[in-house]
Amino acid sequence: MLKSNKPLISRILKTVVISAAATFLFNYLISGAFINKFDNYISPSSKNAVFTSTSTSIEQCTPSISEKLSNTSSLHNKTVSDIYSYPKDLNQLNQKFYFRQLSNSNKKIYQFVYEKILLFDKNIQLPSPIPINTVTKIMYWLRYDCPELFYISQDYTYEENDKGIISIRPKYQISEETYQSEKKAVDIKATTILQQVKGKSDYAAEKEIHDEICKGASYQATGTNVSNMFGNLVLGKSNCEGYSSSFTFLLRKIGIDAAQVIGSANGVGHSWNYVNINHTPTYCDVGWDDTNTPIYSFFNVPYSKMSLSRNFDYENILGALPKTESYSQNEYYRTGAFIAKGKDGTSKIKNLIQLFNENKIPSINIMCEDELTYQTNQPIFNTLISTVQKKIKIEIVNGSLTFSATA
Repeated sequence: MLKSNKPLISRILKTVVISAAATFLFNYLISGAFINKFDNYISPSSKNAVFTSTSTSIEQCTPSISEKLSNTSSLHNKTVSDIYSYPKDLNQLNQKFYFRQLSNSNKKIYQFVYEKILLFDKNIQLPSPIPINTVTKIMYWLRYDCPELFYISQDYTYEENDKGIISIRPKYQISEETYQSEKKAVDIKATTILQQVKGKSDYAAEKEIHDEICKGASYQATGTNVSNMFGNLVLGKSNCEGYSSSFTFLLRKIGIDAAQVIGSANGVGHSWNYVNINHTPTYCDVGWDDTNTPIYSFFNVPYSKMSLSRNFDYENILGALPKTESYSQNEYYRTGAFIAKGKDGTSKIKNLIQLFNENKIPSINIMCEDELTYQTNQPIFNTLISTVQKKIKIEIVNGSLTFSATA
């Protein structure tokens, strides 16, 4: 299970405290080796092997769970196209970010295993042997591209013969009946949130979904369901995976391209989001924006800013991510609380302090475009903040490039 702490915010001026408690279990990194065609189906008969992977995580692109697939016993009599057919509505899977990047061969395997997992198939007989590294990638893709598959255990086993893997045996954490109940609860909560953003612009809807997730959940590193959106949206407790899977799920519901990103932060496993908003690829970390009130230090920021405090470790497995450099969709940029590269932020800091003193804004938040601008303006902020006419708490998050103060 992927676990990661969001930061423990310092409550003392000039103090930065980052607390992270997590483990991120990945067995090994896998190199390419994509398959280009499928051999004839080989009946399972060889040896068993066990592979343990990180896997968990619900969403709109799901075909009806009651739609049963045809018996696989005669798959060897069918063509590859018959075996690995695309869904009637390709939009169901094309909404998935990592799926879109795959070769046609891997898209077909992805879809085949995806549909079997939706049916709680305990022994997925593959129509043709595939390499172990392809199976490993498939299970990563399904986990981080499909938040609806939150009932899969971290572990699975597989069976192989001398030509490759011939069956996958997922381990399900809950029964299909329990899943239906939990899925209904998620859908009810999702519908409530989505009704609130109906008719709003993409940006306004994204921001409100970000805020609703922050308001509805609190961070919990370990426990049942903390790594999925049932824990985050329904139970109100989750780790970083719960935050990022919920954000992916809800944004896709309203047609915004989004995906979970996995890697590490401060040396431990972590998960955040890729979001394409108003044709601008950006990155968000809802969990790290979840303080007493939502902040936007990690809302629609560029790849370079995320890279200050995170490592994008798994692009070679999941797929490449855009290397963008735009702050244009960040809330602080849009509201004038942004200091551009190389600029003196004195006037902006003074203006925000005045509004704060007059109780016109609940907090002071100022983002800098790069680290040098942040370092240059930090002493200015520290000096001017002493003019605040009320008791305040200074909040500085590692890698945020943001000065924050709340009453």
